[in-house]
Amino acid sequence: MARQPAKTLWYDRPRYVYLEFCVEDSRDVNVVIDDQRLVFSCKNADGVEFYNEINLYAKVISKDSREKRSDRSITCFVRKWKEKVAWPRITKENIKPAWLSVDFDNWRDWEGDEEVERAMVEQYAELLEKVTDKGPPPAMDDLDGGGSRRLSPGAGYPRGARDNKRELTPLSAIRSERRCRRHREGASSCRLRPPAARRPRPPAPCPSAAAVSASPVSLRGRRRQFRVPPAVAASPVSLRGRRRRQSRVPPAVSASPVSLRGRRRRQPRVPPRPPSPPVPCPSAAAVAASPVCRPPSPPAPCPSAAAAAAMVFQCQRDSWARQFATRVVSCRAAELRPEGGGEPVRGFQVVLEDTILFPEGGGQPDDRGLIGDVPVLRVTRRGPEAVHFVQAALEPGAEVLLSLDWERRFDHMQQHSGQHLITAIAEQMFGFKTTSWELGRQRSVIELDTPSMTAEQIEALERSVNEKIRERVPVMVRELAADDPEIETVRSRGLPDDHVGPVRVVDIEGIDSNMCCGTHVSNLSDLQVIKLLGTEKGKKNKTNLIFLAGDRVLKSIEQSHSTEKALTSLLKNGPGEHVEAVKRLQSSVKLLQKNNLNLLRDIAVLIARDFKSNPVQGQLFVLHRKEGDSEFMNIIANEIGTEETLLFLTVGDEKEAGLFLLAGPVEAVENLGPRVAELLGGKGAGKRGRFQGKATKMSRRGEVQALLQEFISHRSPEA
Repeated sequence: MARQPAKTLWYDRPRYVYLEFCVEDSRDVNVVIDDQRLVFSCKNADGVEFYNEINLYAKVISKDSREKRSDRSITCFVRKWKEKVAWPRITKENIKPAWLSVDFDNWRDWEGDEEVERAMVEQYAELLEKVTDKGPPPAMDDLDGGGSRRLSPGAGYPRGARDNKRELTPLSAIRSERRCRRHREGASSCRLRPPAARRPRPPAPCPSAAAVSASPVSLRGRRRQFRVPPAVAASPVSLRGRRRRQSRVPPAVSASPVSLRGRRRRQPRVPPRPPSPPVPCPSAAAVAASPVCRPPSPPAPCPSAAAAAAMVFQCQRDSWARQFATRVVSCRAAELRPEGGGEPVRGFQVVLEDTILFPEGGGQPDDRGLIGDVPVLRVTRRGPEAVHFVQAALEPGAEVLLSLDWERRFDHMQQHSGQHLITAIAEQMFGFKTTSWELGRQRSVIELDTPSMTAEQIEALERSVNEKIRERVPVMVRELAADDPEIETVRSRGLPDDHVGPVRVVDIEGIDSNMCCGTHVSNLSDLQVIKLLGTEKGKKNKTNLIFLAGDRVLKSIEQSHSTEKALTSLLKNGPGEHVEAVKRLQSSVKLLQKNNLNLLRDIAVLIARDFKSNPVQGQLFVLHRKEGDSEFMNIIANEIGTEETLLFLTVGDEKEAGLFLLAGPVEAVENLGPRVAELLGGKGAGKRGRFQGKATKMSRRGEVQALLQEFISHRSPEA
C-alpha cells in the first residue's frame, strides 16, 4: 500500500511553532527534527503508512523540540531559533500543500501583547487623573450610543495565560492596586462605583462614527469589548488599545449570519491600511455585499450586544437534552478530511440557530447525532458558531430536529467530570497540578506536574475520589459576566481569544470551581466509579495518570472477565493459577523452539550433503520448505558452496509470503537478484554472491526457476 501524507494543522506562538499530525491509533511513530526540516512517519491501526516532510520557514532548535503522541494525533513542539519572530507560514516555499492547514482554533496574533497590556493600564491611569477634580467619572453611556457594554470575556485577563501555563495577574487587580495607591497619595475625590453596584444596561444600537468621535472617553484599552469598523479605526479617535493590524467589526456583527470573522482567521496578519476619513457604521446591506461574507445569508440589521451570548450553546445549558428543534441558518459545500487520513469526504457545513451537539473543545471530543435523518460526521466551533458537517444539503430557514448519540455524549460527560474531580483532589492531597489532559477512545490521561507518583499515592487518590462519588456531591454549571469579580477566584488556564458572551464555570460543591466549556454530569454519583489504572512517564519531568470513569470501568471489567473465562477453559485451571500456568507454557515453548532450530540445522546439513554426494551435480539447486528461516537457507548454501552452483532457496507459505535466498557466482547473483525479487513481489539486498529478502508472491517460484534455467542454458556454451 502506497504511503500518503497525514493531515497536518499548525499554529504560531512566540517561542514555539506547533504542528499536529492527525492520525488516530498511530504506531511506529518516527519524528526527525533538523535545524530547518521536519520529517514525520507512522502507521495507523489499518496498516496505512503516513509520511510528511516539511522544509521549515526558518531555523529551529532541534534539541529543544519535542513531540507528544495521543490516541487521535501526534503534536510536535518546535522551538524557534529566533523567539518572538512571527512565522507567516510553516513552509520555506510559498506553496501550501493540500494536506497542510492553519489550526484556526488555536491561532492568534500574539505580537505586542505585553506592550499593549501596559498601554491599557497607563491609559486607564491617565483617565482617572483627568476626572479626579471634576466630580464623578462618566458612566460611559455615550461610548456605545445609549447603553454601557459589559467587558468581554478575557478583557480582564492578559493574553497568553493558557499557553504559558503560569499564573498571571488579571488587569482588574492591576487597576485596583493603582486606584488604592492614588487614594493614599490624596486622590480621594475619584469616586468609582464598586462592581456590585453596576447594573446591567439595555442593549445599545450600533454607534456611528460621529458618535464615537464625539465621545469624551478614549477607546484605548477596550480592544476586546468593541470591534471598530475599518474606516472608524483610521479616524483621529485614539485606538492605542488595538493591537491587531487588521480590520475589526463590532462583536455582534461577527456573530451574525453575514459574519466577517472568517477574514481575520484566514489572514492572520494583514498589513495596515492607509488612513481614510471616518464613515458611519456599515448597514446590513453593505455588510451583506462585502466580498468576504459567507453566502448565502439573508441581510441582517445592525446587531445588538445580545448576540454576544451566542457562545453558549443549548448543549452547554442542558447537557442531558437528547433531542432539540432548531432552524438551519446556512449551508455551504465543503470537504472533510478523515482523522485517519485518506481521501477527503465531500459534504456541507451547516450552521444552526442553536445545537445540542457539542463541538470539540476543552479536551473533549465532539458529539455525533442526526439532523433529521442526516448523520452528523463532525462538529467544530468557529467563533460563536457550531459547524455541523453532513453529506446532504439542508435548506436555510428550514426547521429541523436534532437527535443526539447519547451513549457517546454520556461517556464524554463521565470522563470529563471525572477529570475535574481527580484534578481537584490530586492538587488538594499532594499539590500535583494538572497541566493537560486527553479524553481518549479507550482510556483517558491526566498530565500531572510531578516527576512520579507512588503506588500508595495512587491508591489514596482513588479511594478519595470514589468517596466523593458515594457522597453524592452536586455539580453545578454557572454563567458569569466577564467583569464579575468572582471570576478571579476560579481555576482556569485562560479563555480562547475569540470567546464572546458569558464565562461558563463548573462547580463541584465544596471541592472545585473551574472555567470549562464542556458537558458535565449534574451529580458526582452519575460517575458511578473511577478506576486509576496507573501512571506512565510523561514529557519534561511530568507524570501521565491513566484513568477510567463510569461505564468504561464496567466495560473493562466485562472484558477482563471474558478473558479470564477463556483462559480458564484453555489452561484447565482456576483464575488464581493462570499466571503460573502461562510461565510453564513459555518455558516449554522456548525449549521446543531451541530443539526445532537444532533439528532444522541438521536437516540443512543432510540436504546439502545429499546434493554433493550425487555424481551428476546440476548447475542449479532449487529447494522450498514450509518450516525454516534465513539461517536454515544459509547453512545449505555454506555446505554446498556457491562457486559453481546457482542456488534458489525459499521458506514459508507456498502461495503467499515467505523468505528467499539466491546464492552463486557473484556476477550471476548481481544480475539476477533484483529480477528475482521483482518476480516474487518482494524486496531484498545482497553482497558477495548472496541476495536475500522477503517475498509476497511465493506462488511465482516456478517463473523464477524458469528464469534461472534460461540464464544457465545461455551461459553453458560460453563455459
